[in-house]
Amino acid sequence: MKYSELTINDPNFIKRFLQRYRFKTAISLFDKYVAKKPKHILDYGAGSAQLIKELIEKIKQENKYYVYEPTKYLMDEAKDNLVDLNYNEIHFFDNSNFIKSNEIDVLFCLEVFEHLPKEEINNVISDIKKLITQDGIAIIGVPIEIGIPALYKGIFRMTRRYGEYDACIRNVVLSLLYSPPSNRPTREITDGFKYHRHHVGFDLRTLFDKFNKEFTIIDMRSSPFSFLGRFINPEYYFVLKKS
Repeated sequence: MKYSELTINDPNFIKRFLQRYRFKTAISLFDKYVAKKPKHILDYGAGSAQLIKELIEKIKQENKYYVYEPTKYLMDEAKDNLVDLNYNEIHFFDNSNFIKSNEIDVLFCLEVFEHLPKEEINNVISDIKKLITQDGIAIIGVPIEIGIPALYKGIFRMTRRYGEYDACIRNVVLSLLYSPPSNRPTREITDGFKYHRHHVGFDLRTLFDKFNKEFTIIDMRSSPFSFLGRFINPEYYFVLKKS
């Protein structure tokens, strides 16, 4: 099954809406904080590269777009998704070491951190600090998996796969009570890359503490209905700069 069939083309219309709105939120932050034409834009952990596709269709200017995706089947899907654009300045990477340091003006990283074990989180933070320019920004999007969002997400997941790690009553209740389970299953998504398949167990508060220590946070926003705050919304976004 393609990644897009689990996200923007999911059979459930609410999930389709939320997944598509992720890109709208990320691009609105781009519009707000990118004052001048960026030369290099990177989607870090691009999945099917739908964000890059929407950026190219919206901006229509000669930027260089970098797609970083270490997983082969996702990289193949990303290339298929972008092939019809006939845009020559799209560059694909399966290793972040091949991207020049201090070159990226705008870095997007959506739906990545919630899948990462602690060591991998630290590695990605180091990558972001290394890759963006001194005046560059990073736009990070993650799901909210604690409190009320954990409850309605858990109920939805239980209707699909009751009893799995992210769809059992115990883990849903723990997440609702702001004490998400710590025994998250880990496996390799590709050689040398460990990840958590399930979102349950991800704690936004821990990531905030890391970002607050390593970057200057210039904006935070819940999505899709920002006026409701992070206690109701399913997604949260950070805009970061180098300290």
